[in-house]
Amino acid sequence: MDWKIFKISEIPEEDLDIEFARFKNQHIKITELFSKDSLQVKLFFKNCKTPLEYINKVLLKIKYPLDILQRPTDFHYYQAFRKYPTKCILSYRKETDYWQFAWETAWLGYGDRQGVFESSLAPHCEDSSILLHTGMLLCGVNSYWIIGQVFEDNTFLSGHAFNICKLDDYYRLVESTFDKPIVSINKLPIVDINKSKWKVGNFTYEGFLMLKNLDEIWIRKDLVSELVGSLIPFKIVFKNILARYMLLARVRQKEKVKKLRENFAKLIEI
Repeated sequence: MDWKIFKISEIPEEDLDIEFARFKNQHIKITELFSKDSLQVKLFFKNCKTPLEYINKVLLKIKYPLDILQRPTDFHYYQAFRKYPTKCILSYRKETDYWQFAWETAWLGYGDRQGVFESSLAPHCEDSSILLHTGMLLCGVNSYWIIGQVFEDNTFLSGHAFNICKLDDYYRLVESTFDKPIVSINKLPIVDINKSKWKVGNFTYEGFLMLKNLDEIWIRKDLVSELVGSLIPFKIVFKNILARYMLLARVRQKEKVKKLRENFAKLIEI
């Protein structure tokens, strides 16, 4: 077992704050991103009956945001309470990576970028994987939302968010960044959930942190001290891991990431 498991019910709410991935002073627990009780999310998945239909709905309906020059953009802007015709009392902007609620992604139909220098084919991984995890919760599938990194052989490609879901009695790795439907659950690679590295062809997916349903947080043992909970607050380890992930998400090889999508698609024949 590569993981140390923390029950979310035993973690102080403040320790799960992900303000750094939202607007300044917008304090949100990481579990709140997976808004499965949202009417918007329920309507998005309204006609889905099987896990495969839930997965394909995300793959086909969530687009990649590009600006007028066809460049990736994750710019988010919020204004409230007009003060002047062109100015509001409250105004927030965030141009770096922004993690949307599942209901926001379902409503907007767009997912995020992952860094600054990638091509338009780079994954929109956090937002789409958050929505996919939420869909799995709705249809009763045991699901893990994972942040980590991906390698091709020994070459680092990118920080990456992805999913592992229990489908047809096997844990299978699911990529939320494709734009074509998966033809069969059996095409998805089978993985060992107790491990933290998973081989898919010549690619290696590596997990730092996993959210099991909305009940547990799994952190890779070599990234967490046994002193967590006694001398070291959970929030320090939690924020350090997420900061490490977000840094890696900005250091990416865009052509290699494009190749990852293409080769993974070939492996599962979509």
